[in-house]
Amino acid sequence: MQALQVEPVAPSLNSSSCYILHNDSSVLTWTGNLTTSEDQELMERQLDLIEPNTQSKPQKEGSEAEQF
Repeated sequence: MQALQVEPVAPSLNSSSCYILHNDSSVLTWTGNLTTSEDQELMERQLDLIEPNTQSKPQKEGSEAEQF
């Protein structure tokens, strides 16, 4: 598992990766279309380390909420 911090702009997102997006009021998780269930599980484990007991709002590439 590797965590990298990237700029919070759309070009930073990669379809082969999962991301945890955190701002002052919420935590979103974003999964690219080319990720595996193992990738997604690792992201959830990383989220538990970074923000324990936090409920994230999942976002899937191509079906993001307008807020995203």
